[in-house]
Amino acid sequence: DLLEAASVNASAAPANLDINVEDDELFGLEADSTQTAAAPSAAVPSYVDLPTRRASRTALYEELEVHVDDLPAVLVDISVNGAQILSPTALKPNRSVTLLLPFGGRSLRCVGKVVWARLEASSDAMRYRGGIYFTSVDAAAIEEFVTRVAPSAL
Repeated sequence: DLLEAASVNASAAPANLDINVEDDELFGLEADSTQTAAAPSAAVPSYVDLPTRRASRTALYEELEVHVDDLPAVLVDISVNGAQILSPTALKPNRSVTLLLPFGGRSLRCVGKVVWARLEASSDAMRYRGGIYFTSVDAAAIEEFVTRVAPSAL
């Protein structure tokens, strides 16, 4: 029954609004012909099969203001491959962005794409949490940034 199927799918929906980009090319993944994919279950959300991270992330325990396309945001965690941010402005998946990190009297420039975004309600206001996959970044500078900003994390 169509009404019953709609009820099952609605009950499996996440509480927050999640928007994901499922693009194997973006993550540099290649299809593996030796493995066959199982048919998706109607009760399992589509975002559970996202690619795994290729680098460990370093969480920041104090708020650090960064800029995404010249707009303020807060850095949540970072790796040489990407970052998670909180932003008061909308983050749109698959959009190219420039993230500027404060790095000693200058800014470290990281170019990337928003790969996922979620609208969250906080006690203060609505905000967006999002993941950025870096497409152009100085990995050595990111590692140095992490040692300066979160030295206890290494």
